[in-house]
Amino acid sequence: MTTTLRRWGRLVVLALLMPLASACGIAPEPVHLGAEECAHCSMLITERRYAAQLLNSNGKAFKFDAIECLRDFVQGGSIAAADIHSLWVTDSAGGEDWVQVEDAVFLHSAELRTPMGGGLAAYAASVDAEAAAAELNGHLMTWTQLLAMAPAASRDGHGHGP
Repeated sequence: MTTTLRRWGRLVVLALLMPLASACGIAPEPVHLGAEECAHCSMLITERRYAAQLLNSNGKAFKFDAIECLRDFVQGGSIAAADIHSLWVTDSAGGEDWVQVEDAVFLHSAELRTPMGGGLAAYAASVDAEAAAAELNGHLMTWTQLLAMAPAASRDGHGHGP
């Protein structure tokens, strides 16, 4: 009887751990510049430093050419919040690494020319973000503050950056 209980106990533990193990395998995908379209605006993704991704709970990557496209996609409810696994942005300081939006520092500057003209960049290190903000006369914000901004379609002057 004890052997049967142990066996059932192991099966229950395995059943509980399997979803966690598969969720841990969900990670951002590489972006193929000039070959992939933004999931929000359908423009080609051409600049790695502004690229972003949404990963759903099944591991599917939705890729974006600009941070504001990711934000607008999330705000628009294109995917239910419960189905979002994670959100990622590129470190604009020149790194190739993906940074989760909760860990990034965002810069908003009218002097920053981005693919969609929203003037948004993300940084993994606050020191890099602070230096860019000083150079570009911008201000820093969190992802939560960024979500509070109006979607790009409702802002005046929305358009593609040079």
